[in-house]
Amino acid sequence: MAQSSSRSTDFDRALGETKKQAENVASAFSGAAQDVYGQARDSAADVVGTANEAARSAMKSFEKAIRSTIETQPYTAAAIALGIGCCWAACIGLSKASLERPGRHLSLCRCRRGGRSPQRRRNDILADHN
Repeated sequence: MAQSSSRSTDFDRALGETKKQAENVASAFSGAAQDVYGQARDSAADVVGTANEAARSAMKSFEKAIRSTIETQPYTAAAIALGIGCCWAACIGLSKASLERPGRHLSLCRCRRGGRSPQRRRNDILADHN
């Protein structure tokens, strides 16, 4: 009997030591994971900071170039702005021709919704454009 209690104590002691070693390994792993996470976070912050600085620098140089062009060539700058505005208006469909032909206007209009008679759709289109 004494021998069996000694075996169970040795087993309990070995189990306790194994448990402590596992806890130490888990603690070391957790610490290493936290270090890696901290380094990754710092690296990401550095990358974002560098990208932010590069974007600000590019924006400043672009602003200087635009300002210089407007000040030295105002008529050219106005013509370019007018061209960009016309292209933008054509892309979103606000030209005079699209307003004259009700079927070719923005899809947010009520006439695109189904379930209405042709007469009611025509009335909705006229109401949208007045």
